[in-house]
Amino acid sequence: GVQYFEKEAAVFQKKEKDERDSGQRHHEAARSRHERAEEIADERPLETLFHECAAQRLMQALGAYGNIVKNRGDEWYRPHIATAARLLGEVTRGTLLEAPLAPVLGKLI
Repeated sequence: GVQYFEKEAAVFQKKEKDERDSGQRHHEAARSRHERAEEIADERPLETLFHECAAQRLMQALGAYGNIVKNRGDEWYRPHIATAARLLGEVTRGTLLEAPLAPVLGKLI
């Protein structure tokens, strides 16, 4: 009887400690992610980071749309090429990408 309760108490205490340790590790990991995000934001303001991500995604979309139109012959995507090109021009305006992309985007709009 007593041994059983002592064993159960020890198991319960270990479980509580493991949960506290796990919670502490989770908190530290979350804090670490937050600190990394702040470092990124310090290096590049959020608006700049947003525009860089938007530019990357729009370039991916343009590649996909072009591939679908050319290789699959699906013309439904053709009007979206001009839209994506216009938006890419907007998000790259005033950046180092503006000049090299301008001639290409001009042909797509």
